[in-house]
Amino acid sequence: MLSKVFGPHSGGFLFSFFAVVPYLFFNGVILYGKVDPQLGFYVLSIVVVAMVLVMGLSYFLNEIKVKRFEGNLIGAFVRISGLIFFVFLYVGFSAKAFLEYSAYQDASNPETRPERLRELEGFEIPTGYEIDNLLAGNPSSPIDLLEALSKKEEHIGTLISLVSNENTPLEILNRIASMPSFIEARKREILIQSLKKNPRIVKGDFLLIHLPSGRVTIVSR
Repeated sequence: MLSKVFGPHSGGFLFSFFAVVPYLFFNGVILYGKVDPQLGFYVLSIVVVAMVLVMGLSYFLNEIKVKRFEGNLIGAFVRISGLIFFVFLYVGFSAKAFLEYSAYQDASNPETRPERLRELEGFEIPTGYEIDNLLAGNPSSPIDLLEALSKKEEHIGTLISLVSNENTPLEILNRIASMPSFIEARKREILIQSLKKNPRIVKGDFLLIHLPSGRVTIVSR
C-alpha cells in the first residue's frame, strides 16, 4: 500500500495532505500553549487520525487515477467505495474539529454576542471543560451565564476564571469565596489567590476581608 501512496503515481498524496491541513490547524489552535501531560492521548489521536486520512485518501485516489474502471466491476466498486468512505471520514473529523475551533474562538472573544456565549455553556472539547473556563473569564459573558457557571463547584478551573473576571458580580464572588470546606485546602488557596488578583479588588473597588472563621468575604467600598 505504501508504494501506491508514495510511488510515481502519488499525486493524491499531496492533495490528501493539504486537505487534512485544516483539521490539524483547528486542533492546533486549541492545543497551542498547553503543557498538560494528560493531553498526550489527545495529541496522539490527532496525529493518528491525520495519518489514516492522508493514507486512505491517497491510496484510493491513486488507485482510481491509475486503474480507473479497468478490471472487473467489483474492483472498481471497491475503489470508489473506499474513496467515498474516507471522504466521509474526512468530512466528519474536519467538521467536528471546526465546530470545536469555532466554540473555542467564540468563547474567548469579548466581542461574541451574549446569545452565542449562552449557547456554548457546557460545550465539550477533548481538552475538557475549557470552553466553560473561557466563558467564565470572558468580560462579555452575561450575568445569568456567570451565575450558572458558578454552580459548577467541581470545576475548579471555571471558578478560578470566574473570580478573576472583572465583571463577575459581588454576590457571585462571595458565594464562591464562602463555598463549603469540601474543596481541598490546596485548591481553595489557589481560588483565594486568584480572587485577590481580580481587577476590582486590585483597584480597590472591592475589599477582601479574612474572617476569624477562616473564610473570606468581599465587600464594596
